[in-house]
Amino acid sequence: MKTIIIINIHSFVDLITNSSTELFVLDADKSLEVVKDILQEAINLHNKAANTDYKFEDIFDESYIGSADRALEGWNSYYKSDKKEAIIIIGASDNSIPYWMWEFMEEAFGHSTERFHLG
Repeated sequence: MKTIIIINIHSFVDLITNSSTELFVLDADKSLEVVKDILQEAINLHNKAANTDYKFEDIFDESYIGSADRALEGWNSYYKSDKKEAIIIIGASDNSIPYWMWEFMEEAFGHSTERFHLG
């Protein structure tokens, strides 16, 4: 005997994935070049310790100095920052900033570092 199960569909839902980009907003108390040098050193140390071959451009897109609110335009409307002139660092692509780098950036650049999950 064959069993048939009928399921009435109530609604459809979009598929949710874990692909996302992170955007970091840092105080501009250090120059952009100093921040990039610090990040490069962190990458170099990680490569040596973990036997990896990350390059700056694998992890980060072009960093710049600008308004945090401007960088967040077009993303979730509840994302706000009061930093008018900040160092903006964004991932090169979806999930390109590894978790160890998030931790490093938040620790190295202080409690005022803001991280936004851009979805």
